[in-house]
Amino acid sequence: MPTPQLQPKAITLEQYEALPENTRIEIFDGLAYAMAGPSEIHQRISMFLINILYNYIDNKPPCLTMLGTTMNETSQTASC
Repeated sequence: MPTPQLQPKAITLEQYEALPENTRIEIFDGLAYAMAGPSEIHQRISMFLINILYNYIDNKPPCLTMLGTTMNETSQTASC
């Protein structure tokens, strides 16, 4: 006879908020499932992509924000 499987129970918001900060779980349809940590290959790929993005951004001139600007209709230039 097969051993009975435990059925996951629904987790409440209060239970979720009471979990320790670094608890690795996912919630699907109110049920909590433990998450595995990232694999070594996942970590290596992440670092590789971060390095590519960092090098790309680091070699660019700084961005100027356009927030809080007004456009001068005659000169077509932005002024802060």
